[in-house]
Amino acid sequence: MNIWIVNQYADGPGGQATRDYDRAKVLVQRGHSVTIFSAGFSQYTLRDDRLKPGERYRTERYDGVRFVWIKVPPYRRSDRRRAVNMVTFAWRAYWIARKFRGERPDVVIGTSVHPLTPIAAYFVARRQKSRFFFSVTDLWPQVLIDMGAIKEHSISAMLMRRIEHFSGKRAEKILCVLPGAADYFSNIGFPRSKIVCIPNGVDFEYFRTIKPFDGGTDFPLCFMYLGGHTPHHELDSILEAAKVLESEGEARFNMVLVGSGVEKPRLIEKARSLGLRVVEFRDPVPKQRLFETMGEADVLICPQKPLSAHRFGLSLFKIPDYMASGRPIIYAVRDPNDPVQAAHAGVSIEPGDAVAMAGAIRAMIELSPAQRIAMGRSGFQYALTMYDVNRHAEALEAALT
Repeated sequence: MNIWIVNQYADGPGGQATRDYDRAKVLVQRGHSVTIFSAGFSQYTLRDDRLKPGERYRTERYDGVRFVWIKVPPYRRSDRRRAVNMVTFAWRAYWIARKFRGERPDVVIGTSVHPLTPIAAYFVARRQKSRFFFSVTDLWPQVLIDMGAIKEHSISAMLMRRIEHFSGKRAEKILCVLPGAADYFSNIGFPRSKIVCIPNGVDFEYFRTIKPFDGGTDFPLCFMYLGGHTPHHELDSILEAAKVLESEGEARFNMVLVGSGVEKPRLIEKARSLGLRVVEFRDPVPKQRLFETMGEADVLICPQKPLSAHRFGLSLFKIPDYMASGRPIIYAVRDPNDPVQAAHAGVSIEPGDAVAMAGAIRAMIELSPAQRIAMGRSGFQYALTMYDVNRHAEALEAALT
């Protein structure tokens, strides 16, 4: 098959969100051709490192996967400029895809966080007389409503719901990472048979040479968060928990936050105002070097702001990576399909509760190295079974054929 994926936030080997790229590598090995249309500007680093000045788009190949990087305007926070960024990508993706019209794709996949990308992908598929698939990684507008960014009955929410229904109705299948996706889409009128759930996964090659976990034999233990510094990641609870522990005289831990995002400057200032001595902020690292950073960690932390949309489950990028590292996890997420609890891979607590977070950190400190090693191994075995990207690529291939 010749497969085109239109996903504004897809990353290549030097980025963070490599889900489509990791699956595409496997599909290429299985004899398929894959092209990914993505934005040159990264929402993770807030930089445009993929295009030279004056370039409208650029084509590159990594491991046989062709990327088409598209020029879009930058932004620094979630405001009008980000809306312009989204509209521009959808518009340009459609027109730039026309430049490749001599290579008729068999399948065009439109990936949503925001709903305009699948619309562009649909019209690309229609023009190319290709089959169209709608891929959903987040439930917009429901997540925006839950976060208070827009109102339930606003024009924005109604427009997004119409676009969501438009894309779903015209898609041959709806591909979704969420375990409860069938419940969500059946509630809005789509048959369950149309929904295919393929969660986010991990390429274990990224972790093949990770430093073996010794359980944390020396204090202080390194507690680490890796990922976006955005409002829905609830990172304030980590800083506030660190303050609670510091005020109690607990000196057997330090905290490292790795990543970038619109909230990072505020969080750095908050850590400074709290007088935290144990917190370090670092820049994001590319996926293929993730193992080196994770190798420093003794415990990994995953906080997430609780939202009503989470009743349909979550599939967070970082959990497969965390488990693949073989480290125990503090999971501060309200998740009906809690993978950390299912895997016995760590401790699950209520999100947004700094006292509970401090208690979980203290509990991890009090465990023996052997107990922490056992948690990490349980998570690793669970990831092998549930999150192997090779199996996910095969499932995607089956859905597309």
